[in-house]
Amino acid sequence: MRAALAALVLALFLAPAAGAATVRATLDHHSVGLGDPFTYTVEARSSSAALRVVADTGPFTVVAAPKTSRSRSGGLTFVRVEQTLACLDQGCVPDKQARTVRLPAARAISATGDATAPAAAITLVPRVPASAVAAARAVYKRQVGVPPPSTPISPGLAAALLGAAALVLLALASLLAWRGLRKQRDLAVPGGRTGGLEYALRLLRESARRSAPDRRRAADFAGRAAAVRGGARAAEDASYVAWAPPDPEPADVGALAERIETTVGGGE
Repeated sequence: MRAALAALVLALFLAPAAGAATVRATLDHHSVGLGDPFTYTVEARSSSAALRVVADTGPFTVVAAPKTSRSRSGGLTFVRVEQTLACLDQGCVPDKQARTVRLPAARAISATGDATAPAAAITLVPRVPASAVAAARAVYKRQVGVPPPSTPISPGLAAALLGAAALVLLALASLLAWRGLRKQRDLAVPGGRTGGLEYALRLLRESARRSAPDRRRAADFAGRAAAVRGGARAAEDASYVAWAPPDPEPADVGALAERIETTVGGGE
């Protein structure tokens, strides 16, 4: 009976006062590398509404805006502070071996009493092994093999497409050359024959029933045909009718055809 009573008295002595502040600190990682972010969380509660949390980060750098939440339930006030930290300072940088760094102990301050949490510790691991640091020359990965060529289409298909394109261009060039030769042949008036001039005079007379631009072209063609036959004067008259204003009338091209026949020949 005496032992049970002594245990009860000891428990009452060691238990925190009713409503006194409590606080704890946690980390989401046990070990990180240099510059790696980790989360440092401090949670506190107290019956006092004026509960305040002090969570110093020591040598670690805060890399994001801290998140603080406050609530009250069942007569207690709850405060949670969450910070994202990273080792960016010489005070926490590991050397050749891993290094354990303790953060400052978090504190909860309230009107009913203060509380201090055990200091949270995290291990910083070096990114480069000690052997690489001690080496006289840094080791780099070298690419010694030439990668195979990469194309959006296979070489065989590319050759076939290029061959087809060459054939199309060759056909187009042949068509243009044929049209040019045909036009030159149609415009040419062979010497010693009257067929070219007769054809030009026929077109000139027929243009009287067509538009003024057709009459101009027919007059120009007849003038060149006459020039080939030696009718320089007739060629000048035809050039005047073809290009001088105003537009030639049907009577003008008829009169021009008569003059060319009279001075050069070529009548039907």
